[in-house]
Amino acid sequence: MKKFFIIPLLASMALTAGVIALEGGSLMSYLGISAALLTCGVSFLVLLTQYTPGEMGSAFAAATGNAAVSDMKKALVFFETMQRTVIAAGILGTMIGFIYVLSKLSDISKTGVGIALSLITLLYAVVIVTFITVPFIGAIRKKLAA
Repeated sequence: MKKFFIIPLLASMALTAGVIALEGGSLMSYLGISAALLTCGVSFLVLLTQYTPGEMGSAFAAATGNAAVSDMKKALVFFETMQRTVIAAGILGTMIGFIYVLSKLSDISKTGVGIALSLITLLYAVVIVTFITVPFIGAIRKKLAA
């Protein structure tokens, strides 16, 4: 991974937040405890079924530093697993939100909550994949190809 990888990563996050603000949106409307618990919490707990916290930390270290080929291969498997897990958790949240919407169709004032949960969990999954797993998978693959 490039030595200053954090700078373009933070710039891309700031650009994303800037686009939201430019379109008149409030960043606060993109925050949701339920969505975060579903996307991040479920993903982390599922990852714990296969990896220890130490192994997770080692995967990040292998991507950002000099590591043995075997460690980079393990890290690659971890980040690919993380990516699939996060996507699955985002889809789970989307399904839960839509089921909530369908159960509240008789009271249209409550459907917005379900739609928001559906979209925010999916948004969180896309953000994690875009800003964490894709850069780390790319960095590891680049090192392994060298």
